[in-house]
Amino acid sequence: MVDLKEAATDMMFIDDPGPPAYPREGAKNVLENPRIRMWDYTYAATGAAVKRVHRHDVVEVVVTGGTVKVTGPDGKAETRTLAPKQARYINRGTIVTEQGVSGSPRVIAIELK
Repeated sequence: MVDLKEAATDMMFIDDPGPPAYPREGAKNVLENPRIRMWDYTYAATGAAVKRVHRHDVVEVVVTGGTVKVTGPDGKAETRTLAPKQARYINRGTIVTEQGVSGSPRVIAIELK
């Protein structure tokens, strides 16, 4: 369960023309209302590396595990093993390049509007 509190937040300006984190190829919009947009996405096992700009705060919950390579804007890369039921929060403004390494990790991503 994700509990959304009423909070006044300033929109962050992201000066990067890269593609948004969502929607993305292969992501299915499974729910949308005035406060959230929910995506169901499965990483390709050996997909191409794609730069993504998170224009909204996001909560990701892993449904099916696997491994992805994540590279930050500084060029530092790390391999992450995603396990079922694992969750993480991603701040808007985060810019990463992601690539599937092994398995086909499936995530439910909840974008907070």
